[in-house]
Amino acid sequence: MKKLIVTIIACFVIVVVLLYGTWELVNARSFQLFGDLVDKVETDQKL
Repeated sequence: MKKLIVTIIACFVIVVVLLYGTWELVNARSFQLFGDLVDKVETDQKL
């Protein structure tokens, strides 16, 4: 019984950590899994 509870808690913690990491990845402005990302362009022109 104790082993089952520990396993359930460990799985819950792993899921929470994975969800938090995914949330941070989704909200990252300068990270991309595939392709080239241009996050900053220096220009003298007014936007």
